Amino acid sequence: MGQGAYRQFPALDADTRETYDLVIAKRLIEELGVQVERNAEFQNRGALANLGPSMFFGKEHFGEDRLVAGNGRLPWPEFFAKAPLSDAARKDLIRIYGKNADYMPGMTAEQKIATLATINWQDYLLQFAKMTPEALPFFLAQGGRNNKRVDTTPALEAAKRGSVGFNGLGLTFEEEFRESSYTFHFPDGSASIARLLVNRLIPAALPGKQTMETIVQAPMSYERLDEAKSDVRIRLRSTVVRAEHDGDPRHAEMVRIAYRRDGKIHGVRGRHVVLACYNALIPSLVPELPARQKDALAYSVKVPMMYNNVLIRRWTAFQKLGVSNISAPGMYHTSCGLDPGTSIGGYRGVTTADEPIVVRMVRNPNTPGLPRREQNRRGQQELLSMSFEQFELEIRRQLGRMLAGGGFDPATDIVGITVNRWPHGYSYTYDTLGDPDVAPEDRPHVIGRRRFGRIAIANSDAGAAAFTNQAIDEAHRAVEELFVAEGLA
Repeated sequence: MGQGAYRQFPALDADTRETYDLVIAKRLIEELGVQVERNAEFQNRGALANLGPSMFFGKEHFGEDRLVAGNGRLPWPEFFAKAPLSDAARKDLIRIYGKNADYMPGMTAEQKIATLATINWQDYLLQFAKMTPEALPFFLAQGGRNNKRVDTTPALEAAKRGSVGFNGLGLTFEEEFRESSYTFHFPDGSASIARLLVNRLIPAALPGKQTMETIVQAPMSYERLDEAKSDVRIRLRSTVVRAEHDGDPRHAEMVRIAYRRDGKIHGVRGRHVVLACYNALIPSLVPELPARQKDALAYSVKVPMMYNNVLIRRWTAFQKLGVSNISAPGMYHTSCGLDPGTSIGGYRGVTTADEPIVVRMVRNPNTPGLPRREQNRRGQQELLSMSFEQFELEIRRQLGRMLAGGGFDPATDIVGITVNRWPHGYSYTYDTLGDPDVAPEDRPHVIGRRRFGRIAIANSDAGAAAFTNQAIDEAHRAVEELFVAEGLA
């Protein structure tokens, strides 16, 4: 959007800011022509209609390897009867997955909520629901978003999400934002959003009015991205290493930018700068920042993640087993599933089990028992230190074990492996266990994103939420702050 678009939205007071932010991302997505409500039209789920969820019980935690289909579909007593569990664990899991008693008798609703906010889900199950520790391995793949596990998910968060063990407490919660309600899945993820933006900003690089149904395969002229005659220029392979004001930040008219390209350091100047990178890096890019702001920016520890895509020749093994996705408590990859693909923009999803398909395997490295931020650091180190050969071995071994009953042979059925490791993946989100209880304006991300002279700060880190809409909202806020500082809003 240009300057005129920003002038339509004047600076808002804190009381209306939250509602306002909900509109910005939605409006931009609509302007780009993405009709989120049509997502179901392009999802190729018909091919998997007769398949369902399953759980793999590994011998490391359950004494033997066994795949059991039907979790969430079969009655829980029937499902647990098929699982390799001790009698005590089976009995408690059937109880907890059923109608619970009030495990916090004598407490008011307010007291229950206050207590749940201070303990994790694991401690609630063991100390209040009196679940046997023998059943705990069943929960090793479970938790909250952003690599939260049973030991790092606040019990209150688990209760609000409708997790098991809480339905007898008599608590009611307001319905929260559901990520799946606003999903649109392009074959290339969010890259299509970026390409649609380029189409609007630099038409010469991606000509024609592109839509959500044409953008995926639209050819990009990369040489047109950085032309001097263009109003907007994008310079690729150019990593910024320093941003500092040309003089006193309170009065400077320009900001100097140093960036590295092709092994050499280059420099440019600009009247304004928006840093939309990993926020924890910004203190190194802008050494002149106040100490308090540097500390705030360094607070968050991004969530390490792995999305490993495995191309297999056919998915007859999944079909024989009657499963489309597998949860694997305690395994290296805690989940995997068939990706039938999105049929849009020239892409066609799979239709029969004899066709090649991508299996997505997910790993969120964690170290149970440590605080969540420390677990994130440990996970980052793990992902950075492992070789592709080590990842490949884990992938082949696990798929071979989980799908053995369907005749899967890793040596012949696996065609290719793509390891997507994100040591610095999702933005850090707060919780009631590991983060200080402070006023909203004193949250580290709020202090960290404050405008510094002619430098504004964006990225989803600045909103403490790992969503595309959050990144859009923070970009708008950052640019708006610069307009306000110039007296243009």
